[in-house]
Amino acid sequence: MYLYRILEFYAFFAILDKIGNLRDDVSLSDLEFSRRMAETMFRDEKGQIQRLVQTLADRPLLDAALDFGIITSPTASQLGDALYAFRNSIVHGKYGSGFAMHSDPVIGSMSVSSRWRPILLDLANKSINHFGARS
Repeated sequence: MYLYRILEFYAFFAILDKIGNLRDDVSLSDLEFSRRMAETMFRDEKGQIQRLVQTLADRPLLDAALDFGIITSPTASQLGDALYAFRNSIVHGKYGSGFAMHSDPVIGSMSVSSRWRPILLDLANKSINHFGARS
């Protein structure tokens, strides 16, 4: 989850233009500005992650996700969907919530989390390199 949190942080940068446009729109009332800001920040969490994955996913990363069985075809959109579903399986997984529950086996084959770790680590590093400050 900590690697996913890095992605959430950097996904915020993808919406900075929208926030800037809202801030500069003098035709918006204070109430409408507040409503649109809240909608921009919190409504489309999946879309923000999808856009980030679209920006960062290269062929080697997609091929690795395919090899690990995380996705069935090497596309950034499928990786974004799978990433969001994996996140929800941990955060929101409970009976009847519409998300598959996830917990790793103690022994046996490579766990779901173990397969995701190198993919998430690569995406987190790419996020930091892409958006992080240069010294």
